[in-house]
Amino acid sequence: MNKQIPKFKSEDEEREFYASRDSTEYVDWKKAKRVVLPELEPSLKTISLRLPVHSLLNSSAVSPACLINFLRMPGPSSGCCGMDRVYS
Repeated sequence: MNKQIPKFKSEDEEREFYASRDSTEYVDWKKAKRVVLPELEPSLKTISLRLPVHSLLNSSAVSPACLINFLRMPGPSSGCCGMDRVYS
């Protein structure tokens, strides 16, 4: 049985809650259903994600050849598959 999800006073409180917990303790993802949001507009806002390399290796969204080329890039430049290397 999954744990009870608490009531949140704000999105910030909810964000902090899930940032420090494993969602599988609260949600049975095997029962999740795919939804279609026909009125959702695509955004042109750029976001950055920091993912462990093994996550990308296990992903079907990025081809292995593209990932290898991206990891070999010596510096900031645009990668294939729309990936950009960014250094901070």
